[in-house]
Amino acid sequence: MPELPEKLFLNMAKALFWVERNSVMGLAKRRGIKAEERDYYFKDFHADAMSGEVFEVFARGTAGGLIAVGSLYCSPDEMKTSNGTTSGEFLTGNGETGDLTKKLMLALLGIQDGTRDDPFGWLHKIWDEDLP
Repeated sequence: MPELPEKLFLNMAKALFWVERNSVMGLAKRRGIKAEERDYYFKDFHADAMSGEVFEVFARGTAGGLIAVGSLYCSPDEMKTSNGTTSGEFLTGNGETGDLTKKLMLALLGIQDGTRDDPFGWLHKIWDEDLP
């Protein structure tokens, strides 16, 4: 199993909105991982995944929380590998939830359900008497 990364790359233009962006970046930074926003094209991602440089992938959404991505599919017509063969489906890492994804997932869930401290001030309690 590879060591945890020193850097986390996020493509925010299409994948995440600011709440999700801030939660993922905040959790990563608290673990000492440099979180960076930049364009990251599928062709580059595919090459990095095939070389082993990318060994863990997750998606983040408002309702779904943090979800591991074990494999991706690209139409063979859209992507060819460096040796000219088509790619189709490919695994990220070993196809299972990676260590960093598990840690970030548990941290986020713990903050959301109140079993972990909220160092970011994300939670705001709403009391019954505050409701109309």
